[in-house]
Amino acid sequence: MSRERFVLVLVGAGLLAATLAAASTAIWSYDFGWHLRTGEIILESGGRPPEHDPLSYTAAGTDWVDHEWLFQAVLALVVQAGGVAAAWWVKLLLLAPGTAAMVYGLQRRGVPPVWIAVLGIVALEGARFRFFVRPELAGLALLPFLLLALDRGRRVEAPGPRLRWLALVPALMILWVNLHPSALLAAAVVVAFAAGVMMEERFQGPRARLFAGTAVLSTVCLLANPYGLDVVAVPLRI
Repeated sequence: MSRERFVLVLVGAGLLAATLAAASTAIWSYDFGWHLRTGEIILESGGRPPEHDPLSYTAAGTDWVDHEWLFQAVLALVVQAGGVAAAWWVKLLLLAPGTAAMVYGLQRRGVPPVWIAVLGIVALEGARFRFFVRPELAGLALLPFLLLALDRGRRVEAPGPRLRWLALVPALMILWVNLHPSALLAAAVVVAFAAGVMMEERFQGPRARLFAGTAVLSTVCLLANPYGLDVVAVPLRI
């Protein structure tokens, strides 16, 4: 193993340890129980997301677009299998792959290991106050993979690998939109990134067309949820 590779492995291991340390806080988010009970209701109904509010005292029966139904169902499954402690461990397991994706992406861009360490620590310090067991954690976990797929899709020259990287983007959007409404911001990131590549290519050539198609498909994928267009419309109205 080369010295540079050895240093990169040390940096990656250090950032992974830092991620686990930043995420190893107690479960104290105020709506943990609400998300857990909603997930239990989803499982009790055979996996069907709620259409009406079953929990509120003053608004019971009100129409409900549950943007986070998939996270809630998975949370309920995890707690049923291993108790609340299992949910704490899942938080750690969700964040660790994102750190690995960040290290890999920066390394492929030629960023020196020391700067990877600095950027990683800054990112963890800025985000650690949001490391709760709640649906937004899914968005934080998926964001590094989205940025990695877009960046590799832009930089890889071979058409086959480029297409494979960009194929991950709509797949991530389908998963994301059923986990947390921050998928709308993720779609905006995809569109902005695609617009940048298209301008760089002067709106010509296969790369520009591929990114344009990725942006359109990723936006359409926001509708791949049990509530359809309402998932998009409700946050915009709020």
